[in-house]
Amino acid sequence: MRLFVAIGAQNLNFSPADQLKKLKINLAKKELDFKFVPETNLHITLNFLGEIIPEKMPLIISELEDLVHHHEPFELKLSELSAFPEKHHGRVMWIGVQNSIKLRGLQAECEEKLRGLGLEIEARDFRPHLTVARIRSPRNLSDALSPYQGHKFGVLKVGSVEVYESVLGGAFPVYKKLWTGALSHIAR
Repeated sequence: MRLFVAIGAQNLNFSPADQLKKLKINLAKKELDFKFVPETNLHITLNFLGEIIPEKMPLIISELEDLVHHHEPFELKLSELSAFPEKHHGRVMWIGVQNSIKLRGLQAECEEKLRGLGLEIEARDFRPHLTVARIRSPRNLSDALSPYQGHKFGVLKVGSVEVYESVLGGAFPVYKKLWTGALSHIAR
């Protein structure tokens, strides 16, 4: 199973589909091979685990259940629209996520707990974002993204941590939610 730990984006105070209508139209006019992420699959990746044998799931869940009991719900501001690896050679379009102290603390503790299980966590700088669309081949997306420079999308209420399985096949991955744990701060 190819797994990652994330914050689901079910509690947005805006509709990405409504706010990105212009973007969809522009991409379609340019005849780009793109696919928007279904709103039910929008998430902020905390840690990518890679291939994990199913027998490890109970240990991962146990550590994450402990994690969620030490963090309270919080909010994150979402703004800007950009692309990875860069706007001039983009394959992944994303909405920027506020890199708050609470978010960084949750991500760091999650990584520490998972490393404690002997899992090899992908070593990357944490750059919180919501992937909203994928493009099959790299394109210059500067023109399509320019109307969203400085755009403030809204707020995400963070109330849980989730484990997803990423199923590869076809042009774009499919995400299956395997576990959800509600943030419910308990005094230490």
